[in-house]
Amino acid sequence: GLLSFKSNSYNLIHVDNVGENGEIELEMCTRSGGMAKAYFYDRYPHSIMTYGSEAAYGSYDSIETTRVCSSMLRKTYKNDGYGETYILLPPSSPDSTVDVRVSCTFNGQCLQNFYLSNGTCERCPNGQSSPPGSTS
Repeated sequence: GLLSFKSNSYNLIHVDNVGENGEIELEMCTRSGGMAKAYFYDRYPHSIMTYGSEAAYGSYDSIETTRVCSSMLRKTYKNDGYGETYILLPPSSPDSTVDVRVSCTFNGQCLQNFYLSNGTCERCPNGQSSPPGSTS
């Protein structure tokens, strides 16, 4: 679905259960002009969120747009095997709104201690484990 964020503060999107080498597609635009950025991380961006480090620190990829929302800029990011991705939209243009659409494609196998259920990777119950690629 479509998500809308005020661009005067940090906004963080957590994408989980895409399996090993899953693809995340991000579409982004600004409603009232200005500029918007998004950074992709394979782990929680602790340094940025806790200590205020530069948003690019630890990021594996990024997208920047000045597109007004009649059309959206698109970026595909391939998860490198951790099964989750964080997308950070740092503060940019004051008084602007950023629209974002995120979609995922499962392109691999489930990670260790996850199993495939109805097309998504689910975490094993407490006390249980499974090898990578498990389907039950």
